Amino acid sequence: MEEEKHHESTVTASAFMVECGTDLACEFSDTSATWGVDNQFLWGPWLMVVPVLDQGVVARDVYFPPATWYDYHTVSTQRMH
Repeated sequence: MEEEKHHESTVTASAFMVECGTDLACEFSDTSATWGVDNQFLWGPWLMVVPVLDQGVVARDVYFPPATWYDYHTVSTQRMH
């Protein structure tokens, strides 16, 4: 029963991400650098999500496609080229 419940929540989470998360290559299809990015996604049209999944990791590389991006904490803008 516990295994069945875990599988159900995994399937639900996967379906939720398919519906809500947007692959960078879909949103920035004219930027070939996004085509191979599979470890970050957009939540809606404006929020970049970059999961850190390994224990002990405190920083990681992030690719920002050409656009104006806003820092959530400082409310500053950065134009990426």
